[in-house]
Amino acid sequence: ILEDIDVSHFIDEIIVHLDYMSALRNRFSVNYNHKSLIRADYSIIRVFFNLIKNCNEAAGRQGIVFIETEESEKTITFRVGNTHSRIDAECLNKLFEPSFTLKENGHGLGLMVVKKILHDHNANIAVRLNTHAGKITFEFSIAKV
Repeated sequence: ILEDIDVSHFIDEIIVHLDYMSALRNRFSVNYNHKSLIRADYSIIRVFFNLIKNCNEAAGRQGIVFIETEESEKTITFRVGNTHSRIDAECLNKLFEPSFTLKENGHGLGLMVVKKILHDHNANIAVRLNTHAGKITFEFSIAKV
């Protein structure tokens, strides 16, 4: 069931939860409209949780996790990433494949689920890697209210 969802509230909660649960204590850089209302079902929260969690874990102790939004007339574009990516370009195309993981105890399902949920919301996800800056960015757009 599609509803009007204030994503900013859930992003704030996810950050508090991850900061509390993580020994990494990464810094978070959040730059978004605090009334980011989108039209979605609540499975979309899983997208934000998985992306922010993965970026937090991949950043290690030196990285910054960033969350940004950009609004257009009909959509909100979300960018989630980190500034200390240790992924190489060869792995980039495999990130959304089932069972592909770079984590020691990972299952390779999180990003596959992200892609499926976004597909169900008529959205695609793109990933960009800037190897010189060590920065990875996941980007997707969702219809806004």
